[in-house]
Amino acid sequence: IICVRQMKITSIVWQFTLLITSTTFCTCLQLKNEEHQSTTYDVDPTCNTSFPTIQEAIDSVPPRNHHWINISVKTGVYKEQVKIPRDKPFIYLKGEGIGKTVLVWGAHDSMLTSPTFASMADNIVVSGITFQSGDASGGCKNLRSLGYQDTLLDDKGRHFFKRCAIEGAVDFIFGAAQSIYE
Repeated sequence: IICVRQMKITSIVWQFTLLITSTTFCTCLQLKNEEHQSTTYDVDPTCNTSFPTIQEAIDSVPPRNHHWINISVKTGVYKEQVKIPRDKPFIYLKGEGIGKTVLVWGAHDSMLTSPTFASMADNIVVSGITFQSGDASGGCKNLRSLGYQDTLLDDKGRHFFKRCAIEGAVDFIFGAAQSIYE
């Protein structure tokens, strides 16, 4: 009788411990997932409930951000120079498709001050955007970059370009980065 009672008590204690452990694990898992949830900013110049320019959306990202920020850029031609500073990592800049979302900038100053798009931050992903007469850096997928000379400055860091069209005539891809083009 004593052994049976001890087994029942041990079983109840074990079940209670398992229940507490499971609840704690699930709570921790939920908190961990909440930490990794991303925020989405919409860029649409025709809508009052979003950002009118890509740069305004980037400027609103908190400095030293550690969570992914999705910036969804609607179809259209955006005539602006876009710069992602070093202290704004974890940005996913997503257009609605090559030829649909177009970023154009026509500066012809020095190579360092005239790019259409420049990213100095880590953990940047760009997808579904055409850059015309400019620079693109970071991780890029389904990207189109058009220019004549100095189209893409791939200078520092490591980058991955997948299904990207980069067009130019003279030194159109240049720089000292360690990149993969697929």
